[in-house]
Amino acid sequence: MVYKFIRGRIVGVPNLELTPEDAASIGGALGSWFKPGSVAITGRDYYASSRMIKRALTSGLMSAGVEVLDLHASTVGEISFSMKRFGARGGASITYYPVHKDHVQLRVFSSPGVELVGDELLSVVKGGCRRVRPQDVGWLSYAEYIHQIYVSALIAFINADLVGSRKFSIAVSTSHGPSDLILLELLSQLHVDAVVLNSSRSIPQSYEYPLVGEVSKVSEVTQAAELDFGAVVSNDGSSISIIDGSGRVLLTEEIVVALKPLIQASSRIVASSDVFNTVDDELSDLGVLIRRASILEGAVLKEASKARPFMGFTSVGEFVHPLFSLGYDAILALLRILESLASSDKRLSELINRYSMKGYLEYVTGDSVVNVKNSICTGEETYCRSMISGYRLRIDGVNIALIHDPLSSGTRVVVEKVQGFEEVVKKIKSLLK
Repeated sequence: MVYKFIRGRIVGVPNLELTPEDAASIGGALGSWFKPGSVAITGRDYYASSRMIKRALTSGLMSAGVEVLDLHASTVGEISFSMKRFGARGGASITYYPVHKDHVQLRVFSSPGVELVGDELLSVVKGGCRRVRPQDVGWLSYAEYIHQIYVSALIAFINADLVGSRKFSIAVSTSHGPSDLILLELLSQLHVDAVVLNSSRSIPQSYEYPLVGEVSKVSEVTQAAELDFGAVVSNDGSSISIIDGSGRVLLTEEIVVALKPLIQASSRIVASSDVFNTVDDELSDLGVLIRRASILEGAVLKEASKARPFMGFTSVGEFVHPLFSLGYDAILALLRILESLASSDKRLSELINRYSMKGYLEYVTGDSVVNVKNSICTGEETYCRSMISGYRLRIDGVNIALIHDPLSSGTRVVVEKVQGFEEVVKKIKSLLK
């Protein structure tokens, strides 16, 4: 079988590039790698094709003698957590892939919840497929109360009493993903007033990163209702974008700075190499060691699984807290922001104000973030990665962020001040003329 890989994961257009037959074969290969009698966790989002592919994958796992615990609609954070909680050998998540229209993506996890990507995943799915005797076919079970278990674990992990005492009010878009099954109950228990947007279970046509409409809607609601802040969670619950009370979209680096009140002195943090070095400067007074991982998919997770740092994160808003689980979890990241604000007794803009004034050059252009990206990412040599609110780029060794600016309907261009950044700024401005 020849599968389509993008950033180390299997993706494809359902029924064209990734068929149910493909999924069953992949499931058989995974099940053979997991060994007979192993337990595997499976989950999906609300997309109809995700349901189809997951069921085919499940049949392949069962044919190899693997017991399957099906979470139905669930986030990738829940799958990683459940693997650790129930001692599962592996896991799989099938969700809509918003980086490319009409695609789905398959994410595969290995005990104790770390994602397999790239060559590791390829070697597994290219392995042989073992078929067991009829009496040894794996059993399929359903985890009916997994959302309640997950919510209870999240509340126990943070200082819930402190968060509840602040009476926060926020807006959250679930991007038509299953985070809505968790957030309403979770935020209610924490006494957080929440406006949950786009919890419908039908993903619109042409739903593709960056989610300009989602970000703008959350920004408008946050400003109009004078909420503490807003958030957009990806449809699979792996990444997050934060909007402060003024309606401004934060860089991932600013989210990290907002978590500073929770970071203990001399802690270790793992970050992808395209994260601005200004984060290191901002956390230097705590003696925090930030270890850099490559920009390859899964590199931060692999490093976090070995070093077990306070947290790990990528430039595109993916956060992992290894003491809780070893998968990206946007919902836990949201809770940590609430906890940090509660412990500091400050507003989000106050926590990041000093940081936002140094370390990088920033300006706003009136064109849309998609048009700006298309003008700049003109060659294959330019690293350009999509995220909820825009793109992360690297040009001539200089890290750049293009962020949708809902306040002007334009684009914030943020360039890190490192050697050679002036020439990169000139190049960008010439390309945008």
